[in-house]
Amino acid sequence: MKAPPFLPHRHLEEIGNLASYWNYFEMVFDATLWALIGIGHKPGAAITTHIGLVTKIDTLKILATYAFRKQPQRLVQLENLIPRVDPLRVKRNTYVHHWWFYGRGSRKPKGWKISTKGTKGELKITESAVALHEIEETTYCVWQLTLDWMCFLQATFPRYKFPWPKLSTSETRDRNRALRNPPPTANRHKRVQPPQTSRV
Repeated sequence: MKAPPFLPHRHLEEIGNLASYWNYFEMVFDATLWALIGIGHKPGAAITTHIGLVTKIDTLKILATYAFRKQPQRLVQLENLIPRVDPLRVKRNTYVHHWWFYGRGSRKPKGWKISTKGTKGELKITESAVALHEIEETTYCVWQLTLDWMCFLQATFPRYKFPWPKLSTSETRDRNRALRNPPPTANRHKRVQPPQTSRV
């Protein structure tokens, strides 16, 4: 026996897709710390798995500033990647941890967003409907960020054994070139496809 679907199938599918892509991105992000410190992915995971992402970002900035002091172009690439993380983290948390509710009389899935307000930490509860394309767009942006980050790592640490198949040499080159001069806006509203990877 199993429980009936809590939300429409497409919403359930995309929320799960977003959660999976985000978990994969966090592994890629953690690998940056492992490579900078110079440890393998197994002992590295034992350290980073218990640290929150915000703390990891602060740690990464400190380590990268020191490690890339003689490679300013690498630091520029990383500085173009980091600001893309937190907005997606907030969206991911909003959609995955939303207090969803959906009934027969509802045309769209709705939910409660719980947040704190002001210096006293007053609880704020906001009811809102979440359109499917909003979740799809967030998933797409997480996927693109992950691919860009993987390309950066492969180009920066060519001898490090990352726990995933390498991207093609051409894609790594093109994406790292784009990171030096990122476009003002991201490409939006594209249907999410699984990342294409190949061993080289």
